[in-house]
Amino acid sequence: MVIDQTDNPLGESVAYDALLPFRWQHLEVPPAGAAQSGLQSVDEQAASEALLRTLLVLDDARIELGEEHEALSQELVRLDFKINLMLDMVAEIYRRQLDMPSERQIRLGGAHAEWHDSSPPQMGERLRLEIYLSQKYSRPIYLLGQVIVVEASPAGDSARVVVELIGLSEPLQAQLEKFLFRQHRRAVAHARRATDS
Repeated sequence: MVIDQTDNPLGESVAYDALLPFRWQHLEVPPAGAAQSGLQSVDEQAASEALLRTLLVLDDARIELGEEHEALSQELVRLDFKINLMLDMVAEIYRRQLDMPSERQIRLGGAHAEWHDSSPPQMGERLRLEIYLSQKYSRPIYLLGQVIVVEASPAGDSARVVVELIGLSEPLQAQLEKFLFRQHRRAVAHARRATDS
């Protein structure tokens, strides 16, 4: 995972760049029960928003209780480890049952997504993106977007694709931005630890 603020072709302040299970499909007609945006169902937006909230809770930092509660703190660390181990095991079983997409390098911002594709979509085409943001919680977030850049690679074997995210509800947009910022903070902390050692 890399969070890059300087070399960001999406023009966004924070972008999440990671190797994730990801696929896209053409969006022919608006889904039944589409939201006010006329693009994505209310249920799908609510599910994506709930997924982001869940990921934020799963990633919450541990609380330091201090020396006076050291025994309780150690017990919480043990319980946290056991729960994470169980979650990892269940996620692995679940992943084996799913038709998971292959992993691709994707850059996700609050308003755009970018990746390289050997069979790119057409300019202006609307897409439904399915992105698995967590190995521990194998459920996808679904985002809709419109292709704004298709740029062939120098070798001609793939193309850079940039999609502008469209039709995000305010709550979904807010949760996505919180998730992206959390990933940014984690990357900055990791980089600081690496330079300090």
